[in-house]
Amino acid sequence: MKTRKTKTTIAVIGEGPTEKYYLKSLEGVIHAQVKPVVPNHATSMAKLERRIEQCIDDEYNILSN
Repeated sequence: MKTRKTKTTIAVIGEGPTEKYYLKSLEGVIHAQVKPVVPNHATSMAKLERRIEQCIDDEYNILSN
């Protein structure tokens, strides 16, 4: 029986404008594809919670902030 290779996906949720550049700087260091998504301006706690729930629905294996 063949075993299926699983892929680890990580969501890092931040609210500052510099996180995008920090995460892109990690490409090649962490051997992962980095896809930053920048939210619109200031983020409320309610919006952050909805984003976390969306990442869980999108089946990210690991969430970090």
